[in-house]
Amino acid sequence: SAEDADDLPPPPTDQQIKKMKIKELKAFISDRGLSCDDCFEKGDFVKFVKKNREVPVLPSKRPRKISKEPIQDQWKKVVLELCTELKVDEKLAKSLSKVVSGSFEMHGRRISKQLHKEQHQLAKTSLEDPFYPAMLKIVKQTINWAQKKGVTKQDPLRKKLDDKIKMFLTAVGADNVNPMYEKLNEKDEEEL
Repeated sequence: SAEDADDLPPPPTDQQIKKMKIKELKAFISDRGLSCDDCFEKGDFVKFVKKNREVPVLPSKRPRKISKEPIQDQWKKVVLELCTELKVDEKLAKSLSKVVSGSFEMHGRRISKQLHKEQHQLAKTSLEDPFYPAMLKIVKQTINWAQKKGVTKQDPLRKKLDDKIKMFLTAVGADNVNPMYEKLNEKDEEEL
C-alpha cells in the first residue's frame, strides 16, 4: 500500500550500488522479484541493479511492522498481500485468507492458553525469522496445490492448512523451529 511505500528507503545511489557485495546485489534483485540470467560477474549485477533501482521491494520482502492487532488479522493481511503479489485468483485469495485467519484465531487462542503466552507474543514471534518465511512457504505450497487442483473453496483449503497452522503456532509458542522445518521438508505427494 501507499503508506508502506513511504516507509521504504530511497533507491540506492550509483556509489552505494558499486559498494554492494555480490550477495547484496543478488538479494536486491530477488527482493524485487527480478532475475538476471545474464549476470555472471559483479559488473553485470551492478549494471542490472542500477537499471532496476526504482523497482519496489515485494511486499513479502519488506520489513514487517508488528502491530497490536490480533495474530489472525496480521496474518490475514500477509496472506492477502502475498496473493496480490503472486496474482492469485480473487476467489482463492479470499477463501485462503479466511481459512488462515480462522485457523490462527482458533489455534492461537488455545496455544497461548496452553503455553501461558500472550497472543501478542505469539503474533510478534510468528512475524519474525525464521517463523515468518516458514509460514510463507506453507501458504505458497497451499496456493500451488490449490491452483493445480482448481480449489477455491474454504473446506478443502482448511483441511490442507489447519494442521500445518496448528503445528506452526505450536512451534512459535515454544519458540522451537525444528519440528516445523522437519515437517516442511517432508515431501507431500499432493504438493508434487
